[in-house]
Amino acid sequence: MKIKSFIIPKWYFSKLSILLLILLIISFFSFTKGAVELSLQDFIDYFSNNLVEEKKIIIDDIRIPRTIIALITGAGLAIAGMILQAVFRNPIVDPFITGVSGGASLGAGIAIIFGFNFSFWGISSIPILSFILSIMCVFISYKISISYGRINIERLMLSGFAISSLCSAILSCLLVIKGEDANYILAWLIGNISGKSWESIQIVLPYFLISNIICIIYINKLNIIQLGDETSENLGFNSNNLKILFIVLSAILSASIVSITGIIGFVGMIVPQICRYLIKTSDYRLMYPFVFIMGALLLIFSDILSRIIIPPQEIPIGVFTSFLGVPFFIFLLLKNKK
Repeated sequence: MKIKSFIIPKWYFSKLSILLLILLIISFFSFTKGAVELSLQDFIDYFSNNLVEEKKIIIDDIRIPRTIIALITGAGLAIAGMILQAVFRNPIVDPFITGVSGGASLGAGIAIIFGFNFSFWGISSIPILSFILSIMCVFISYKISISYGRINIERLMLSGFAISSLCSAILSCLLVIKGEDANYILAWLIGNISGKSWESIQIVLPYFLISNIICIIYINKLNIIQLGDETSENLGFNSNNLKILFIVLSAILSASIVSITGIIGFVGMIVPQICRYLIKTSDYRLMYPFVFIMGALLLIFSDILSRIIIPPQEIPIGVFTSFLGVPFFIFLLLKNKK
């Protein structure tokens, strides 16, 4: 069945352009901030090939990869959260709550601890194992949350937290058994994008691009899911198949990102809410670009703050997003209660 076209509001592209401009400005600041401060003149020298070698290495091998990883991580987790909120039809759902992140972290931890790190056709095995465990966890949460044919959001949250806790406990046991990687795994678990290289981008980028392309192709199906299972079936769509497709997409996005950065919570919950407020709509065709850019913007901005608050030390970005996300989560719970 063909879906009717939709009208784009007049203000849409102006707001989108402003948001994109802010993202570019924040990205530039991300290039300049760190243990070594870089100026505008340094970037003029960089593009004119007159910059000293030491600063050129900092830009090429540290600042640019780190900013790109922050962009991919923020955009990916925000899109994954938007998808899960649409599938479960609840605004307080995100990969962290549903057990996706917990399963992904366990999968990546197993791969790292036991050395299951290899490439197949240029694709790393760590995100694949993360994806398998995250899919298992989210479907367990989904099955537990079903009550009388409907998803009970309280049961979904409780089962998601329980499964994430179980994954964390298993990973802790593995760390005790194979203690030589403990420091690296612990730093990775709390969410960290410092020290990421072009190799990290190469690992996560194929999953990120493929997931987003499929999401763009099927984005209107998220609107159909919002109509409810019965209405979706009457329109000729299999709602269960659509849900499975989008849960898999969300798991691929989350797992590939978690395998590189560790657990960075609440981005997928906060960003779609901000975008709904900003553009006053829940049409996912209109929301997608805003969620993508806002997610990237939030994480790049958080990364800058994590570097400059207590220099030369850095606050792990997963800790920083939790400080932002927990009050927001409580606010949404209280709002939904009313």
